[in-house]
Amino acid sequence: MIAATTLPASAHADDPYEELFYDYEVAGYFGLVDKSVYTAFGYKRAVFEIVSGQTVKELTEARIRAMAAADQEYMNQGLSGFNS
Repeated sequence: MIAATTLPASAHADDPYEELFYDYEVAGYFGLVDKSVYTAFGYKRAVFEIVSGQTVKELTEARIRAMAAADQEYMNQGLSGFNS
């Protein structure tokens, strides 16, 4: 099981690929990404990319949105320990 599954859900929970990246990024902020999480993430990413039916551009945009959302959460919502 990936540790990030217990973390806050992405604002884009309707897209499992995007949510996977969001959760992975948040897990990274908390220092929860170890070898098992990295391996599970890579496996899930590969599966989602195969079955999604999305273009490379769409997948890239989903990753960027997820990473930006995690960064926004970190900066604005207190994941860093500071609320702004």
